[in-house]
Amino acid sequence: MILTGRIESYAVGGELLISHSTFEKVREIVKLRDVVRVQVKGVREPVSLYSVEAVTGPYNIQLSDTVDVPVRITEAISFRVWRIDENLVRPVERTVRITHLSENAAEIFSPVKITARDEIRMELLDDSLSGASGVLLAKIISVSEFQGHNEGTVRSAFVSPGLCRFFRSVARGEARKNS
Repeated sequence: MILTGRIESYAVGGELLISHSTFEKVREIVKLRDVVRVQVKGVREPVSLYSVEAVTGPYNIQLSDTVDVPVRITEAISFRVWRIDENLVRPVERTVRITHLSENAAEIFSPVKITARDEIRMELLDDSLSGASGVLLAKIISVSEFQGHNEGTVRSAFVSPGLCRFFRSVARGEARKNS
């Protein structure tokens, strides 16, 4: 039961993750999207988690793609970021820039190390952006290193209404600074 909760904590919105033992039982009827190895609290060795894309056979269920592709925005947006660990916002603070944005995901650029599967809280740094306020809760789903910096894809779990409106205006090219 505890392992199930730990596995669930690694999933992002709309994603179905199963353990190796569950996969062995259903391998004939599932199509996988990805396999990730994670270090699960309380388990000595890394655990393989299987991301399910579809359940075939009599069920014939296709899960929607959980991440749409972010598009480049004209001007990067700076955010203050905190790591969330076991539902507590940790005091380690860093600044990242969003360089690409979509309805449910964003690409971030960080001068300090970020880790895949971390949960984060993001707040907009620039108060002069029109209509932008609130918080974004997200999970880092992938990370790569580029010229000594980290780039990552985040999938939003919650976006406050003001920030959601702002992101939509950015995507339409309408966002601007207050004078």
